[in-house]
Amino acid sequence: MGCVKKPTIKEFGKACEANLANVSDIAISLNVSRKTIYNWLKKPSWKEVYDDVRESLLDLTESRQLLLIKGLMKLDENGNFIGWIERPSEQMIIWFEKTRGKHRGLTEKTEQELTVNASVPIRKWLEESRKERAKKEKNKK
Repeated sequence: MGCVKKPTIKEFGKACEANLANVSDIAISLNVSRKTIYNWLKKPSWKEVYDDVRESLLDLTESRQLLLIKGLMKLDENGNFIGWIERPSEQMIIWFEKTRGKHRGLTEKTEQELTVNASVPIRKWLEESRKERAKKEKNKK
């Protein structure tokens, strides 16, 4: 990529917004290499602009997620519910609970039986190992 005039921070911010903070696309739009973008991002003021755009994209996606969680109700002239324009998304509700509700225990728990040497269940192996260690400790005394 040839010798190109470095954009202002404001121009860089617009390029970040226009390209959804994708470094490759920002580089193409500014006619520079990805490496050049990463070098610019080493400067705190440039990194701050880039990070602000990324955070605003996360805010946007969160607001869209909330719309999918709540759904979009159809109301009559008195504000009474009469149906759905967009029904709530069960998939989004479940995803939201799994990711944002972890601190409340809203996660899926899966258990799998693992084996050692493909013949002994790990739980059994651990129990036997603990018993053997306890027996050795007892014999030392």
